[in-house]
Amino acid sequence: MDRIDLHAHSCVSDGTDTPAELIAAAAAAGLDAVAITDHDTVDGWDEAASAAAEHAIALVRGIEVTCRHQERSLHLLALLVDPSEGTALAQRLASLRASRVTRAQRMVELIAADYPLTWEEVLAASTRDGVSPRTLGRPHIADALVAGGVVPDRSAAFADILTRSEYRVDNEEYPAQEAIADIHAAGGVAIAAHVLSGARVRGPKREVGDRLESLIAAGVDGFEVDHREHDDAERALLREIVSSRGLIGTGGSDYHGSGKPNQLGENLTTAASLAAISERATSTTGVLHP
Repeated sequence: MDRIDLHAHSCVSDGTDTPAELIAAAAAAGLDAVAITDHDTVDGWDEAASAAAEHAIALVRGIEVTCRHQERSLHLLALLVDPSEGTALAQRLASLRASRVTRAQRMVELIAADYPLTWEEVLAASTRDGVSPRTLGRPHIADALVAGGVVPDRSAAFADILTRSEYRVDNEEYPAQEAIADIHAAGGVAIAAHVLSGARVRGPKREVGDRLESLIAAGVDGFEVDHREHDDAERALLREIVSSRGLIGTGGSDYHGSGKPNQLGENLTTAASLAAISERATSTTGVLHP
């Protein structure tokens, strides 16, 4: 397999494609394999698996886990985990999803003081074919702002309203060290996603290095090297780290359908890296091959 994209979202979280449409789009983009990595949920896995068999494309089942590391937001790609509800990971993700709803409701209250916005509009904007997303978040507030004519698109909402400090409400705290341990306990592989994104990295080079080292010490299996939010120097740094430390480097589009400009296949993972992920995983989830 030459074309592998290990980071994509469906409308089960904050993408705009159904899981089946995501898989169809991946096949149309010429991918050999794609990962479904919706935020904090596995609810799209079954539909994606059926579509992957139909389109003869390999499927990597995963989750993008929302956590905190050194007082900053961090996302972990939890790949090939056991989806059973009894795991510590599943229980924590259920709590995170509930926290996201409470957070979004409070943000809507704050924003509504200055802009025309209601909670009902957010729910309406987030619903696809009568089904609400399993994981609700700021992108759905952005969609309601777009529908109400307040902003032209999601990017504009995030460039201004949704990043203002007066509207900020924090998610439930899930320390990265705990999240990595829970992912491993569920038999999965933990990859730090877009870890050098400008929104998540501030401070001098030494501090950035310290943050990466602390993630390695916490047991992270690798880093998403190739992502549109990483420039050439950042990619080179991460590539050197994964090579010298025996970690796994991945690439992914972070596709969200029409919710973001990201295109499937714009950043790719090597077959060797996918093989390394499969070897490290201890669950029975496995890569679904056509």
